[in-house]
Amino acid sequence: MLPDFMESVSKIINKIDTIQVSIDGLGEVYNKIRQNASFEVLDKNLKQLSALCKNSDTTLMLNMVVTKENYFQMPGLVKYSSETGIHYLVFTLFNLASVTNIERSYYDFYKSDEFLAVVSELEEASNMYKDVTITNKNFKTDNGFQKCPFPWSHFYICWNGFVSPCCAKPFPKELNFGSVFEDKVINILNTKQYQGFRKLWFENKTPDFCQKCHFIDIEPIK
Repeated sequence: MLPDFMESVSKIINKIDTIQVSIDGLGEVYNKIRQNASFEVLDKNLKQLSALCKNSDTTLMLNMVVTKENYFQMPGLVKYSSETGIHYLVFTLFNLASVTNIERSYYDFYKSDEFLAVVSELEEASNMYKDVTITNKNFKTDNGFQKCPFPWSHFYICWNGFVSPCCAKPFPKELNFGSVFEDKVINILNTKQYQGFRKLWFENKTPDFCQKCHFIDIEPIK
């Protein structure tokens, strides 16, 4: 989090529906993954932010990208969320779509006995802390392009205005559907190019851009 995070975020309470914070670990695990960051500062800010969001129109949500470095902390994060007054928690797989130096075989870890054992512990924690809603616990990787929700439920605007398929691979030079600096968002979402991208979803044909995404388990089309 930025040094002036609380000052900035307090201005948008009651003005937006959801604030989602990536946490990716507790204590030293967080510090190791988020280099030059401080879990102590994050913890302090989250508790303040949770208090601000309480009884407001803004929901606070935590997101953990599950990796080999932090997977064992999933049950603990449920407890932490409950104790911090944060009632929504999302777990997502490490997406290799934009990572070039890790092979797709990394996804095999999510099928391993050691990972599945922690998933069982996560289920127990979920039953124990019923005030925390876990909105994503699907760690299966035997999927296809039709498993991806982004063509229908999300769109991503890069810092430079270009609309790319998703946040997992914000590389507009590889693929984008237009710029919000040049056209309205609704027009971009309805371009022939974007419509063509969605048609691939109906046919379950994986775009080359989506290669190595954890939603995909088939060879990409060229």
